[in-house]
Amino acid sequence: MNIFGFPGFDGAGNLGLLDQRLAVKWVRDNSTYFQNSLSYVYNTDESPVAKFGGDPSRITLFGQSAGAESINFYSYAYQSDPIASGYIIQSATTALSPPLNMSSATSLWYAAASALGCGNATTSSPSSVLSCMRNVSTSSLTTAISTLSNFLPVVDDTLVFSNYASRSPSQTPLLIGHTNNEAGLFSILEAENGLTPPPSFWATFNLESFFCPTSLRANVSIANSIPTWRYRYFGEFENMELTEQGNGAWHGSEVYQLFDNVPIGTGIPRSLHVERETGRYIRAAWATFAKDSKKGLSEELGWPTYDPDGETLVRLGFANNTGLDLAVSEIYDSACSGVSTA
Repeated sequence: MNIFGFPGFDGAGNLGLLDQRLAVKWVRDNSTYFQNSLSYVYNTDESPVAKFGGDPSRITLFGQSAGAESINFYSYAYQSDPIASGYIIQSATTALSPPLNMSSATSLWYAAASALGCGNATTSSPSSVLSCMRNVSTSSLTTAISTLSNFLPVVDDTLVFSNYASRSPSQTPLLIGHTNNEAGLFSILEAENGLTPPPSFWATFNLESFFCPTSLRANVSIANSIPTWRYRYFGEFENMELTEQGNGAWHGSEVYQLFDNVPIGTGIPRSLHVERETGRYIRAAWATFAKDSKKGLSEELGWPTYDPDGETLVRLGFANNTGLDLAVSEIYDSACSGVSTA
């Protein structure tokens, strides 16, 4: 993350994405097992993953927000060799934090270097700046970048591209979606900074940063004949409310259901049965997709593959429904006409 994963100096702008690829390779290379009629026989290095009987042919990558953005980058960067058998993209594509061009990234790098006394593009060579920056403490780096713009993935046309509209992702099954009011979290964060944009601002924010880019990514997937499922999370529970007025199904609220760690404690309303059942249903869906990313959701849970013209949008937690609830995506996507998702 930040300068540690995306420093911005020429030739190494996307170290964080390379780290992620190495992690996926490690899981693949350390999860091989053989099965006979009686037992598993693990690979000889007895790695932690192998001891769990991991299957390298069923590696699912999933993430939320910045994690979802990373997976979207990954799906295009490793089009011919994805390793993963499935992607779950939750609440972001790349529209939330668009990648930087190389010029902007390099300027950020030298701004940080200058603040730390390591020189800049006119006073020092790139190698001497890098050498100096490698000897700066983590705390000093963190302090120096606190006043700078975010260090983000950089368009290098190797891992991050400038022409996604003309590119195709890997042929990897996809489960993709978002919450019903992603802005519910961001509006709270802005209010803490003394900023209170009108509701119309947040409606547009939802469309441009989440709803429409997700629709576009799902449509790209099905246009490439990739098995695709799409959801929208509606869960609103008293113990998850951020304000007395409530904030709907806000950005990240489904993660608590997914990991079964909803807030508890003094002063927090207790978790109701419908909330617990919604969490169980989401966990079952994610696990089913991981087990069989091509057919599992359809065969085991009855989820139809996504079709923008049919009732195939899965509404999770809609009206306190803990099972399968379907809708035509157009009732939500119609507002995307003319919305920029670049």
